[in-house]
Amino acid sequence: MKNITYTLAFFLCSLISFGQCEYSLKMMDSWGDGWNGNTMNVLVDGIIVLDGVGIPSGGSELILTFTVTNGADVTTEWLGGGNFGYETSYEILDTTIRV
Repeated sequence: MKNITYTLAFFLCSLISFGQCEYSLKMMDSWGDGWNGNTMNVLVDGIIVLDGVGIPSGGSELILTFTVTNGADVTTEWLGGGNFGYETSYEILDTTIRV
């Protein structure tokens, strides 16, 4: 009975991990001095996966990765809270390598 349980658990974990992709949030600052206190959230199917992120002072680019299940909705929320928001930009990138 234990062998069947372990086999089923392994199979289910394999299915779950097979349906996942790695995405990246690439944040940029055109002035190169960070996001000046501005932040944002990234959500997957309505659940926050990156909470209140931004580029620290002195930075021009920051890349953070997160996992997305196939078919999930990825959305963003601009929280603001700082200055010079017009200097900020971002991209959501699918970094999964497909063969």
